[in-house]
Amino acid sequence: MKKITSFILTITFIFSLSVMTYARNEIISDENTDRVSSGASVEVTERHAKGSAFTKDHTPSFSSKEINLYSDTKPSYRGLLSEKGQQTYDIIVGNANPENIVYDENLGYNVLVISCDLYSVFGEDMYDRPDDVTSTIADAYTAISYDNPELHWLNNGPYFEWSSYIVDDVITDELRISTSAGKGPMINAQAQKQDTISKEEALRDIEIVNQWKEKTVKYISSIPDLYEKNQYMMRLLVDSTTYDTDDRMNGPYSHTAVGIPLNGFAVCQGYSNCYKLIFDELGIPCVLLYSDIHMWVATQMDDGLWYQTDATWQDGWWEEDGFLLLGENTIKKADAPLNIGSHDLLINPGCDFAADTYQKEPESTTENTAETTTNETQQSTFGSSETTNVSYALNYNDANADKVEGSGGVVLINDGTVTAAEPDVTDISISSVVGGSIVTEIGEHAFANSKNLEQIIIPASIKNIADNAFEGCEKLTIICAKGSAALQYAQSHGINYIISEYSLYKGDLNGDGSITRLDFILSGKYFAGNNVNVDEYALAVSGGEKVSRKDSISIAKFFAGRDVTFK
Repeated sequence: MKKITSFILTITFIFSLSVMTYARNEIISDENTDRVSSGASVEVTERHAKGSAFTKDHTPSFSSKEINLYSDTKPSYRGLLSEKGQQTYDIIVGNANPENIVYDENLGYNVLVISCDLYSVFGEDMYDRPDDVTSTIADAYTAISYDNPELHWLNNGPYFEWSSYIVDDVITDELRISTSAGKGPMINAQAQKQDTISKEEALRDIEIVNQWKEKTVKYISSIPDLYEKNQYMMRLLVDSTTYDTDDRMNGPYSHTAVGIPLNGFAVCQGYSNCYKLIFDELGIPCVLLYSDIHMWVATQMDDGLWYQTDATWQDGWWEEDGFLLLGENTIKKADAPLNIGSHDLLINPGCDFAADTYQKEPESTTENTAETTTNETQQSTFGSSETTNVSYALNYNDANADKVEGSGGVVLINDGTVTAAEPDVTDISISSVVGGSIVTEIGEHAFANSKNLEQIIIPASIKNIADNAFEGCEKLTIICAKGSAALQYAQSHGINYIISEYSLYKGDLNGDGSITRLDFILSGKYFAGNNVNVDEYALAVSGGEKVSRKDSISIAKFFAGRDVTFK
């Protein structure tokens, strides 16, 4: 008779790795009865068992792994598990399909439902020692979260439960894994349970991450040197990301590979997961490393040794590439001025670490592609520039569009979308609010073949830029804000860029990535002399050289629905 497995699993993984785990395991029944069927006497065993756990941070029972420099097996946390742990790991990963996410009304959160044969893994232990089963599942789940950044929709789930039944010799195991907590407050376990993401949200997050991954992988693939691939990846994360202090912007998302592609906010887990996500796709050996308080990555270089990179500490560090491809000795020295113990590795997943920093071959003089790209690279990225600006030809008579003056021509903006630019424009600054609408998008072919366009200032309000928006703009430099969509676009399309010291989001006084009534209230408090933290660049919306009450009036007009343009 076919065995049907179902198993209920829900787990929390919020990175701190040193706190106790609470688990509940129970043998429900163990009965032997005689039944008569079709005139025959049949002995039937009925056994039920279940277990559950909330782990604020599960400390896994990883075993040491022998390091073999010449082994074909890549280092991984799966390799540190027991045989049963590895089998459980494979069952979960093999059934990790977001289409199977449902909302469980009894539990009160979204779960991934898995039907599988775990009895073949644990046997009678499921009924005799359920606490061991719970611990093994928790170990497997933790290893999965370290090895598989692409399972971001699952890797931050707060709970697990499991149950197994034998009735009439039919085994039924059910596994339910709670999905990751989404963009919500990381206050306590209950808050995370309520914020677990739905199937639709998981599929949306996967699409966001995959789009970012595709563009990033495409560009890094064009870099021939392994050292420079690492260098570009680290600088990309540093330039694209703002550390999410106290999880203010993204909450749990900042701990997974979603935060940076979503809006450029992350903590150390987010930086590291994105690094591994890209290098896994490129086929470059990369593992996550962690201490009691921190996470970073290691990559294997052409000498067969593993070198450690910390994009989080590099973000804001005064020495360029100070945390790029370091050895065991050098990362501890670099760590000392910041936070001694941050890189005290808790477990080695099987890496043969180098002692000292990787030394790039002196004959390689390729200029860093993360900061500058040649016109040749830009031409290969954008293709031919022999046609005219078709978008402008189609839109220049649009009576509903606002015209923004730039050097050499005007740019058309209609209902928050930049639609076209005059072909001869050379320099333009796009504002965050034009004609009473927040500017959020640069449309198809908007600046295509504007051959003289040398500089454009793109505000952080713009969240979407069409792939062909700057096709043929060979002289272009984009001025953008740190962590903005414009910065990600420039990096992924090989365009020169300059990161502004300002937010470049006029009207967003509190820096939360949007213009809300809170910004209007803050502007009023600012001019009332209250001690409020306001970005003065964002407040200067009326075009004056200094902040004045005109700025507060302009913001008030915006919320009143007036046809106002921030300057």
